[in-house]
Amino acid sequence: VKAGLAHIRQTGFAISRGDWAAHIHAVAAPLLVDAATGASLAINCGIPSFRLRPGELENEVGPRLVALAAGIRAVYGRYS
Repeated sequence: VKAGLAHIRQTGFAISRGDWAAHIHAVAAPLLVDAATGASLAINCGIPSFRLRPGELENEVGPRLVALAAGIRAVYGRYS
């Protein structure tokens, strides 16, 4: 868990390599914490492992997910 949290602090996203289902790898990025309820929200993307190229999660999917989360937060902030 500590290594995972350190990875999130460093890159802005977490990676799961088959932790939930052996053939599914995933990336998740924090989205927001609801001030009223304290609920933490995240956005994620799961991909069958056979569809991934080496380094794709770290170099492409993760950074794109971080950018998407930032865009969602920006829009959410305008309407909250």
